[in-house]
Amino acid sequence: MDELKLAINAAVSAGKLVRELRETKYSKSFKESHRDVVTEVDLISEKIIIDTLSSLEPFSYLSEETNELVGNSDDFWAIDPIDGTANFVNGSENYCVSIGKVSKMVMELGVIYAPEKQDLYYSHKDFGAFKNQEKLQISGKNLCDALVAVSLPGAQDKIKAANVFEILNKVNYLSSGVLRLGSAALHLAQHAEGIFGACIGFDAKIWDIAAGIAICRNAGSIVKLTPTTCPYTFDYICGDEASVSALENIVGFKV
Repeated sequence: MDELKLAINAAVSAGKLVRELRETKYSKSFKESHRDVVTEVDLISEKIIIDTLSSLEPFSYLSEETNELVGNSDDFWAIDPIDGTANFVNGSENYCVSIGKVSKMVMELGVIYAPEKQDLYYSHKDFGAFKNQEKLQISGKNLCDALVAVSLPGAQDKIKAANVFEILNKVNYLSSGVLRLGSAALHLAQHAEGIFGACIGFDAKIWDIAAGIAICRNAGSIVKLTPTTCPYTFDYICGDEASVSALENIVGFKV
């Protein structure tokens, strides 16, 4: 459990500094689209996390800002120093620090820290999932009674976007509604605590979802992941058995 404690320390330390720096003047730039933002605060947060975790031996990682695997592809940390940077920049509280452990492409350990509410989600395959020391357990909801969180890709693809929005229209009609917070990690964390009855995502990077997938899976959610054509990128569905089955039929991808 030492690595989980270290990941918690890294996430909380980085998150607290991110919140402190929010009101300062910082530079920002764009990556794949105008919604895909990176700031110098992201880079500061990334350095804190990597420096903290580097005491582990061996230590390998894939971080959003580095965007390159450093070390062993069989056993690495997937790091998003600020998931929801566009929210961070625009004054929304829906952003977080996300750190997940990936072993042979199984997401088994996760830490998510939301600085504005000081909410800490953490999980390990050996003992389950928690929010602020309270154990999390997925409770089943019929799709018609569920809010469904959706994560959209940062890159612009008009053809795929049209298909995705057609899918979301169907899901919105069959559920209690489709919501997008702008942070895949928070979608998954809030699914684990029962706010969202299900989550779906398209072209999600592993650093966005590794921690959240581990938390959901260890809280009892059924997780369906399918790789896309891009490395370390996935479509996914999370929910109880009935919701996942219904969403698979609508979304059109299965594992």
